[in-house]
Amino acid sequence: MAHKHHDDDEDEDEEYEEESHGQTGGFLMGLVFGGLIGLGAALLLAPASGEDTRQMLRQRAMEARDEARDKADQARAKAKELETSSLEMLEAQKQRVARTAEAVRQSAHQAWNAEGDSGQKAAGQGPAPASTGQAEAQRPHA
Repeated sequence: MAHKHHDDDEDEDEEYEEESHGQTGGFLMGLVFGGLIGLGAALLLAPASGEDTRQMLRQRAMEARDEARDKADQARAKAKELETSSLEMLEAQKQRVARTAEAVRQSAHQAWNAEGDSGQKAAGQGPAPASTGQAEAQRPHA
């Protein structure tokens, strides 16, 4: 069941990425399309001469192109920033898990040793000789 939950999270992440890419791409396409419609309207409605109108259209087209590039650059920079911070958080989580796993391992080892020592004392025996291998065979291997 937990595995299915993990798959659901991945599906949601993929859907979010697709939506955010789609939104960014849609915004840029809308910006360019809107600019072209504005240029066409300016051409049809402009009282200026043909040369002036062409110059104005070139200028607006360059402005729209530059604005689209700026927006795309900003989106790429934001994506890179998010990627970097996500990787940093992932690395911090990995370190926390490793520290927790080590602490659990040490606690289990101490508990195992304490249990073995108290069992030997209760039976009136000293520490078991290491050559028998019996105590070693019963201890978990780390």
